[in-house]
Amino acid sequence: MTLRGFVRRLRAKYGILNRSRGDRREKVFERELIKEARTGDITWDVGAFVGGYTKKLSQEVGSEGRVFAFEPNPQSRERLQERLAAEKNVTVLPIALGSRCESVNFLLSRGRSRVVSDSNRPDVAVVRMETGDAIVDLGEATQPNLIKIDAEGLELEILQGLLRTLESPALRAVFIEVHFQLLAERYPTDNVPAEIVELLKSCGFRIRWVSPSHIAAHRRRTS
Repeated sequence: MTLRGFVRRLRAKYGILNRSRGDRREKVFERELIKEARTGDITWDVGAFVGGYTKKLSQEVGSEGRVFAFEPNPQSRERLQERLAAEKNVTVLPIALGSRCESVNFLLSRGRSRVVSDSNRPDVAVVRMETGDAIVDLGEATQPNLIKIDAEGLELEILQGLLRTLESPALRAVFIEVHFQLLAERYPTDNVPAEIVELLKSCGFRIRWVSPSHIAAHRRRTS
């Protein structure tokens, strides 16, 4: 199925997308995510931005749990750290997760921060990229029970760098915002949303679209 067909099928199920529906989609995603968090959980907030989800996850997992908030944009991260300074169970990491370990050019644009190839722009900073598996190996974050990903077109690459983590029985659920337009720009000839779904299925997850742009993946139960 082509990307256009994939989007058309989702739109047929959920209705034509507009701003108000977009707000509702976010609310549904947030409700499902926060409902999944449990006391004592280790949670990763990948693409934490200024901490809207991070703060709520911190409250849900409590003092026995921990939230690792990944935010490579230094401007957003400053606000994130200020907002969560009192939350003792939150660790903020200035790292972009991806499929490889290297330095990357990161566009510092409000609401559209992402990895770019052009390093000569004034609004680009060099940031550290690591795979999620490497972060666990290095001891910078603990194997998670719950992951939320909102990464402006890097969704597939983040998952590709998390294969060992995804296969761990300790990981119960993964929640992802799928950025169809950015994925289409980054991979113009591929149907990346379908690849995301298949990768998660191959790691033992069942997939549910909670909106046309949000996935809730839960580990399949084994008998």
